[in-house]
Amino acid sequence: MLYLWSILSFASLTTTLTTIAKERSCFHVVYVLSEELNRNDDWDGERGFIHLSIEKFLEKGVRRQAFLCGPELMIETVKRILLEKGTKSENIFYDKF
Repeated sequence: MLYLWSILSFASLTTTLTTIAKERSCFHVVYVLSEELNRNDDWDGERGFIHLSIEKFLEKGVRRQAFLCGPELMIETVKRILLEKGTKSENIFYDKF
């Protein structure tokens, strides 16, 4: 399982999912920061829009379900990428806000 999570800032980074990922080899977490870093933040992870990381980390043709939550533009963009990667539309679930 791959869990991509878009977070606003370095300060909101949670360790709960990181801990789960360390305990379970089949669970991978990728944090994607969407805002600028502060001078003192030490971050070498993903940055920018979540759909760019999805394109980077998801393999094409792998059977999967996707659960999305976010603004309409993000949902539509991510759905398009998932479909291009071979995810069936009936396996994409979302909540737009």
